[in-house]
Amino acid sequence: MTMKYGMNPEIGPIGIGDFSTDEMEAKVLIHAGNLAKLAYDKCLELIEEKEILVIPFRIW
Repeated sequence: MTMKYGMNPEIGPIGIGDFSTDEMEAKVLIHAGNLAKLAYDKCLELIEEKEILVIPFRIW
């Protein structure tokens, strides 16, 4: 299996290669989790800086 890695300091390792093994699938899930955390943190930052407006609503 060939795996090449790069590194983005904000989201962690970026892998390109064979994702057919459990180990590679786990790395993809970890990477997806890192991206979700980065997006969540950015949303909180924008809300705090009042660059986006959050309107609460209720679903019945």
